[in-house]
This record gives sequence, structure tokens and C-alpha cells, in this order.
Amino acid sequence: MSARKQAYLLLLVNAVIWGAAFPLVKPAFSFISPIQFLYLRYLLASILILPLLILLLRKHRPNFKTILKIAALETLGAPVALSLLYLGLANTSVIEAGLIGSMYPILITLGGIFIL
Repeated sequence: MSARKQAYLLLLVNAVIWGAAFPLVKPAFSFISPIQFLYLRYLLASILILPLLILLLRKHRPNFKTILKIAALETLGAPVALSLLYLGLANTSVIEAGLIGSMYPILITLGGIFIL
């Protein structure tokens, strides 16, 4: 298999995983809140990535100020956006959330035209 075909296949797998996320996450909200779900998701991801993070920190040796900036950006970036996404998903149907999510590229393009 050529590198291009392999790249397309991996992109397709990625799209299927992201497309299946809403229908798989929505039923979990009947057992736990969206914030608890997000917390457990990040807790599991943190535990799984910790060995790699330790290896990278030993190899590159960034200073404390750089680590603090990265931690602040990571703490405020994805969790805030995903909190809003999951809170919205808890209050709407999966189909409506999928339709709104599929409008992201159009809205980003229009926002770029108006702002930039």
C-alpha cells in the first residue's frame, strides 16, 4: 500500500472515530454529568501519557517557565472547549449536535472572512 493510500485510510479511520463519538458519549450522560465524564476522560489520558511525558521531559529539559506556559494553555484550551461541547450535547440530540458540528468548517471560513 502506498503512503498516500495509507494516509487516506488513516484519515478515514479518524473521521469514523470522531463521527462515532457523539452517539457513544451521549448515553453516558444518563449516568454521570458531562463534567464528570470529561474529568474521567482526562484522568485516564493523563495516566496513559505520563511515561512518555517523563521520557520527553528528561530528553529535552525545558525550563520551568516553559512548562508553566504549556500547562496553562493545555488546562484552559481543550477542557474549556470540550466542557461547553459536552454540556451542549447533554441538552440536545445526537443528530442536532452532529449537524451543528458539521457546520464548523463553514462557520470558521465565514468567521475568517468577516474578522480577517
